Amino acid sequence: MKLTWYGHSCFLITTSSGKRILIDPFNQSIGYNNNFPKSDIVTLSHNHFDHSFLDNINDNAEIINETGLFKFDFIEIEGIKSFHDKCNGIKRGPNIIYIFRLENLKICHLGDLGHIPSKLILNKLDNIDILLIPVGGHITLNGEEASKISKIISPKYIIPIHYKTFRSSLYLDDAKHFLISMKNITKIKSNVVDLNSLNFYSKNNVLFLSPPLD
Repeated sequence: MKLTWYGHSCFLITTSSGKRILIDPFNQSIGYNNNFPKSDIVTLSHNHFDHSFLDNINDNAEIINETGLFKFDFIEIEGIKSFHDKCNGIKRGPNIIYIFRLENLKICHLGDLGHIPSKLILNKLDNIDILLIPVGGHITLNGEEASKISKIISPKYIIPIHYKTFRSSLYLDDAKHFLISMKNITKIKSNVVDLNSLNFYSKNNVLFLSPPLD
């Protein structure tokens, strides 16, 4: 199984059998290439333009954009209610945290989380293998907040997302403040991670992926 970062908050999970789950696809205005592949499932954390782009190639995909439990023959997906700000959604609206359970792994995508999760949410985020967490601030968690939450959740691996890169046109901070608050950082010279190559015996390992070049 592999995880591909398309930039910003968008990932593609490709299972060992070739099934594809596309997470938070964006439109072409934010600086990254959005030529996404045909996918079996698309999840949307909220309806902003940089997280909810759907094109004709995925007309027949199963679209998940709500909370609840969704079961398929190769994956179980749970959507958990949260908020895009610290004011219960008054400023920027709701946000959905997704947990993906497949091939004996538990992957969590926090979407545009903008607040410290409640104890009820944190209880659901137990035993996470891979945590995808926004760190760019301004409209989501900033680097220091993301570091604090990462240490509370204490997953096996953490991948920072939703931050300023040389390709991003959005007003965000870079990942510096998050990275200096963390230990065990591995820089990956690729936007693709082979999950089968990872060692899941320790916690709070940060994988710093390279933005896609095309």
